[in-house]
Amino acid sequence: MAVKQGTRDRRVDGSVVYIWTGLAGGDTGSPALVTDEGPIDVQVIGAIGTSVMNLEGSMDNTNWATITLSPTPWVAATISRASQRALYIRPNVGAGTGAALTVIAVVQPGKV
Repeated sequence: MAVKQGTRDRRVDGSVVYIWTGLAGGDTGSPALVTDEGPIDVQVIGAIGTSVMNLEGSMDNTNWATITLSPTPWVAATISRASQRALYIRPNVGAGTGAALTVIAVVQPGKV
């Protein structure tokens, strides 16, 4: 069970991209502060195996809840849009055989 550090990058088009790499069963990503308004689209890349991957949100960076995505929880690589917003987000990979997962979250300010 490790906390994997993520990265944040603001693109020329104004979108903000958060990336967590090397996630395996039992890992969580480091919390990302999401201050830009706009939808959050999330992609999972890699072999999830028997793990279940959720995107979690928090308003205080302490108490975490699962953010509703479609489909959720992820059991295969996919792209989904979050239906709720939180001040902080992080991926959480449940115990299992998932390995070398990458999670990418994109916030596009001004988009609906």
